Amino acid sequence: MRDAKYREALLTLISAALSCKVQQLEILADCAHRSPHDAIFTCKTLVSFKVFWPILDLKVPESICLPNLKAL
Repeated sequence: MRDAKYREALLTLISAALSCKVQQLEILADCAHRSPHDAIFTCKTLVSFKVFWPILDLKVPESICLPNLKAL
């Protein structure tokens, strides 16, 4: 239950950050969830994206659009 609430809170924070048109996003998560928010892969303003996820079974969507991304 704790993990589910943690994941929900983390995804809410990521979604809020992306809606503010952030240019840099760094995520440090201490959970073993499958992957970060799908909206990360279509963020037009994201220039730098760093993720530190202990167990990351990254599921990348078929369509990705990161036109300004310079650092991953």
